[in-house]
Parts: sequence; C-alpha cells; structure tokens
Amino acid sequence: ATPSATTIAPAPATSAVIKADSAIPEVSKKIQTPLLTGTISSKGGTISSWVMQHYLTWDKKPLDLIDQSANGKHGDAQLRFVAADGKTVSTANLNFAFDSDAPVSLKATDTTKVTLKAQIDSSAYITKTFTFTGDNYTVGIEYHLVGMQSKLTGYRYSLETINNLPYMEEHADLESQSARAFIHTAGGTEEVDVTDPKEP
Repeated sequence: ATPSATTIAPAPATSAVIKADSAIPEVSKKIQTPLLTGTISSKGGTISSWVMQHYLTWDKKPLDLIDQSANGKHGDAQLRFVAADGKTVSTANLNFAFDSDAPVSLKATDTTKVTLKAQIDSSAYITKTFTFTGDNYTVGIEYHLVGMQSKLTGYRYSLETINNLPYMEEHADLESQSARAFIHTAGGTEEVDVTDPKEP
C-alpha cells in the first residue's frame, strides 16, 4: 500500500479566544489642551498623535512625539498576555470602542477621562481609561479586565510600550548622546539611557 500524505493545517497566528471585533470601525478622538493636541485611535486604544503646542522640530515643523513615518508605531502602554489557547495577545491589536468619540478641549485647570472598551464576548471585556489634565503633560492610563479569568493562561499579563520616540534634531547621533527616558512604576523609577542611534 502506498502511504498517503497528510496535510496539517498551520496553527492560526491569532487567538480564537481573544480576538479583535471586526465589526467595530476604527475611529479617532482628539484631545486639545493648552500644552498639546493628542489623538487616540480606537485601534488598540492607542495614542496615535501627540503634538506639542510650544515646541517645534529643528526645521520648524510641528513636534509630534509619535512617529508618523510609514514604519512608525502608534502606541503608549499596552497589555500583553497569553490566551487560554496558547496564543500571545496584545491589546494593541484589539478593536476598542469609545464611550464618546466627541473631541475634548481642556483649559489649564480642567481634567477629563476618556474610556475605551474592547468587548471580548457577552460577559468579558477590557477597558482602558486615559486621564488628561490641561496643565500637565502626564497622562494616566488604567486597565480593567472583567470576566477574563478563564481566557488568560495563569491570569498573568505584562505591560509593554510599542512606540519609540522619533528623532527630532537635525543630527540624530548628537541627539542620542544626551537622550534619556524614565519609566515610573509603583516600584520606583528606572532610567533608560540611549546613546546609540541604532538602538530602538
């Protein structure tokens, strides 16, 4: 007898347990303060533009801290976890819906919250809430996972950033020499020192 060949279907690249809702269209919401103009995209619930009001690039163009090039990555702080089917999932790939997509304009003394929701199924969802203050560059980000216990492996997740700050000076090598980033968490502050232009 001649053995027959068996074709094995490749495993899906995305999780069947936690996946983007294709029925939700991508929309944006604009946040205007005396210090900046920000845009949040419903795709991943990410900050897609962050233009400083009082600063310009070296060639006098608007200073956007989010890389808008073809290879740029939108984003801020995302959650990454392993779903119950073993697939890695990032909230950056989920489709969120705004509580309201109306633009927001803040005065210096104003504070507002913007909440987005990614519906996983009828009883499970993830919310992401931004807190903006008119006279401060700091943005608060809060996640809430509801009904997700059976959908995550070990019910554990990690926090990641997927947006590298773009170079804004004429000579990137000189900019890297004094570039530093700081990460503030409940456990303290960590300094990230970038001196190589080839580093992300």
